Parts: sequence; structure tokens; C-alpha cells
Amino acid sequence: MGSKKVRNYSNKGVKNIENADSSKTLKSQQMKKQRQDNYTKIDKSPVTNPDSSNSSVHKTFLFVVLALLVATTAVILTNDNLKHFMISEISEETAEFRLPIIDLDKAKVDQQAVAAQVVDALENIGFLYVDNIHGIDFDKLMECCKWFFGQPKEVKESLMRKHWKPENQNVYRGYFPVVEGDPSRKEGFEFGRDIDPNDPNDPTVQTGNWFYEPSVWPKENGSFPFKELLQNYYEILHNASLDVLRLAAVGLGIDEHSFDPIFADRPVTTFRLMHYPPWNDAPPANAKIEDGKIITTPEHSDSNFLTMLYTFHYTGLEVLTADGKWSAPEPRPGSFVMNIGDVFSRMMGGRFKATRHRVLDIGVDRYSVPFFFEPSYDGDIGVNFMSLATGQGPEHKVEKYGPWMIQQVKYIKKVL
Repeated sequence: MGSKKVRNYSNKGVKNIENADSSKTLKSQQMKKQRQDNYTKIDKSPVTNPDSSNSSVHKTFLFVVLALLVATTAVILTNDNLKHFMISEISEETAEFRLPIIDLDKAKVDQQAVAAQVVDALENIGFLYVDNIHGIDFDKLMECCKWFFGQPKEVKESLMRKHWKPENQNVYRGYFPVVEGDPSRKEGFEFGRDIDPNDPNDPTVQTGNWFYEPSVWPKENGSFPFKELLQNYYEILHNASLDVLRLAAVGLGIDEHSFDPIFADRPVTTFRLMHYPPWNDAPPANAKIEDGKIITTPEHSDSNFLTMLYTFHYTGLEVLTADGKWSAPEPRPGSFVMNIGDVFSRMMGGRFKATRHRVLDIGVDRYSVPFFFEPSYDGDIGVNFMSLATGQGPEHKVEKYGPWMIQQVKYIKKVL
């Protein structure tokens, strides 16, 4: 109590140094206690520090502001924005490796180097990214997906394949629904390159087989050019697929156009829009796999020649690598994921890998767009391109793609 205290009143420019007087100090303490007693008589609640009260007010204010920010953010992050946010988080957790990147623009100035990259990727992984496929508006492509899958049920069902709706005439392409209880949880819309069904000089019309049936299309209200956009993107992806095959030929040391003939006469390529609804209810037992994961497409290899796949920003795709590990390619907006199918692998004597892959449930609606590049119905898939590259191999036996493909597609065999 008798210690010396120094107070600096710099706002008055005064420095006051004083010795505390014990009698004055005692009197001051008594007066302070009296004031506290008076406050207690007025309000029986405990006496609080004014600074503490202000702090409480500030905390309440901050809490209200924070609540408003959360509410505002929740409004902003709706639908696609929320899904994009969630999927970005999923991407950080699941992306385990990057596929090789093939740049089609670079191939125009250094064909040999890019061709070598293509061959290396197809020999070792069977998957790669393809960059710089120009002419596709990816926002419009997503809009196509959402426009179609947002159509009323009766509109989509009017386009169902004959397998699901016997009164319909389309067998090979059209709409297919989600099948309850099936581990493959997806719906899709497929179309091919349209031909004139009234042209008697077109050999594909004369064949009358299911691969060249006219595509079925939903009616448009005029505000969105669904059919026009997709037909344009079909041709762009057709040309890009040929570009990659020509790079593969160069990398193998064979003629650049070695693969062209089997696609020359009306390839039976299928372009598909896909929607994977999440498993909102308990999935069937056969959809559950290791580590608590749930699938929306079981593991498989593609049966066609080559697939170009656009996944937008979504994860979910997993690839079975050579070491037996399932790995998730990181989504790469603007790039297509490319893989080869069983028929191409067979024609390469197994040198190129038709890698098995699957799709996982990611908890939100997922969209993707695969382009299944296929030979013409009469395309000769009996060619062994390894024989062309090495001068050695089995004797060539002609085998047409169409009849071979029919044996691979179960729902076609049921209606033929």
C-alpha cells in the first residue's frame, strides 16, 4: 500500500509521482465499498464488471454477424455451386495420380514426341488426358445434360430403348433409365450420326441393321438447340479421336492412316450423356465394395475401340493400375479422359491396355459425357497391327466389327 506508483498522463502532459497516503487510501476503499453496497441493494444480481458486459455484447453481435454470413453463404452455395464446392473437397481427398497429358496443339509442331507419349501411355496405363480439342463449349455441354435429364419422366420414357419399352422401335440407342436394385445407378441418353433413311444409294440404309437406326431426339421448345449442339460436338470428337489414333500409328512406326479404313464407312460410334443420381436410400449389397465405398458403375473395361470421356469437375472415376491398386484421376476441366477398349487392345495383340475402371457414388448428382468411338459395321477388326509394326504375328483373318459387337451387347441379342 505504501509503494511508489508512477502514472503517465501524457494527454495532459503531466507526470504525477506521489506517495500513497494510508489514511486517504483507507477512506477511498470505504467509499468504494459503500457504492458497491448501494448497487447491490438496487439490484440483487451479482455485480459485474462493465468491461465484461461490453465484451458479452460484442460477442453477441459477432455471433449474429457470423450467423448472417453463414445463412448468406448457404443461399449462394445452392445447387451447382454447392455441388462444385463439395466436389472440390472430394477431389482433394481422392485424387491419387495424374494421367499422361496429350496436347493436340503440340502434336501439330512436334508430332513424333507426342506420338511417343501416346504409345507409352496406352502401353502402360491405357488412360490419358487429351488437351486442346477445340470447338466444344463445356458450359453448353453441361447445359445439354441438365436440360435433358431435367425433362419430365414421360418425355424421357418416350425415347426409351425397345428393351425397356417394347412399343418403341429404337433398339441400339435412345434413353435408358435408372434400374432400381441394380448396382449400376445411372440414366443415359445416346445418339449416333444421323443418316437419311430415304437415301437408297446409302449402303448403311440398305443394311437395315440396328447400328444405323435413326437416332431419337426429344422435342425442343426452340430456346435451346440441344440436337444441333450435340451433333456438332459429335463431329468434333470424331475428328479428335482419329487424330489420336494417327498419333498412335506414328508412334508405332506404321503408316499414319493405318487405322482409318475401319472407320471410313459410317462408323457406328455412340455419343452418350450420363447422369448418376446419388444413393439417397440404402444401396443394394452388390453396390458396396471395400473401405465403405459405394459404386454407381461396377468395374469393367470398355468393349468398343476408343472412348473420349468428359467428366466436368466431378470425381468418382477410378482406374485399376498395373499394381492392382484403384486410383482416382484428378478432374481436369477442359481435358478429355481417353481410354481404349477391348477391340483395340485385341487388334494390338494386347500391347495396348484396355484398363478396367469403375465409378463411385460421390454423394451428389454426377454428370459425364462419354464418346464411344467405334468402327463401321463392316470394319475389319481381324487386323493385327502388331504384325504390321513388327512384320511378325498371326495370319490375318477378316472379322467384321458389327457381328462381333452384337455378341457383346446383351440387350440387342434379346430383341434380334
